[in-house]
Amino acid sequence: MIRQMLALCFVTSSVFACAGLDYCPMPVQKKASSWTFFQSFQQVNYDDSGTKSYFQWSPRLEFSLSKNWRIGGHVPFVSLTDKSESGFGNIVVFTDLEVVSEKNNRWLVGLQSEIVTGRTDYGIAASSPQLLPYVTWLPITGDFQWVTTLGYRYSFGKHGVASSEESTLSSVAHLGHDHTPVSTDTYSVNAHSEQEILGRIGAHFPVFSQVTMGVYADTVYVLDADVSSRFLATLGMNLSTKLWDVDVALGGSVPVTDDKRDLGSLYGSMRVGF
Repeated sequence: MIRQMLALCFVTSSVFACAGLDYCPMPVQKKASSWTFFQSFQQVNYDDSGTKSYFQWSPRLEFSLSKNWRIGGHVPFVSLTDKSESGFGNIVVFTDLEVVSEKNNRWLVGLQSEIVTGRTDYGIAASSPQLLPYVTWLPITGDFQWVTTLGYRYSFGKHGVASSEESTLSSVAHLGHDHTPVSTDTYSVNAHSEQEILGRIGAHFPVFSQVTMGVYADTVYVLDADVSSRFLATLGMNLSTKLWDVDVALGGSVPVTDDKRDLGSLYGSMRVGF
């Protein structure tokens, strides 16, 4: 069995799963006072057998305050596959504004905030609040829609680090938000560092009738002073289409650096506006 499984994800036809952002920046709806419901299902694996993993369901609701300004939020529900433990993660709220709205050149700026409301034991939710400002550039050339996203994550307060006896799959308390990339002997939910720069570059283009493909590269550069491994990267792809009035897609990503936070994830989503 291959060591790194291909991750699969559902994303909308105009969005790329974001570079470490819990919320994925998308071109905003060109209609004020409109709602969008989005939900994703994610399976993250830490070994080839899939026994060391967690499942996450994240419903999200967005509201367009104007043609270019949007707010929203989501709260994930997490289940640890190898344990009888599950619970809600932290509430994540966001806002973004499209500051440039040219036909083939669009810029968005946004801010994401994570509020500590979830279950912090077993690494299901972070024990410290976070802020994540980001900027996204969405140019179009011919049939290609490009995306470049840059974000900065800052977590308030130190995260607890489990002892060596706790750093096993039988007890993963607080490992979900450690400073360092995890190994295959431990795992964490939505792992991150206290300070890190997140990046994404990718392109989306048609491949069949009503089907488009996206390819992208995600990077993380850790700014914490007490880590030896600072750079992580993944490559991914997705296929997307529209079924009736619902945007759905299927895609995947794999880590390509020696240091990694998982071996791959399987996730899906669907999006509908009303």
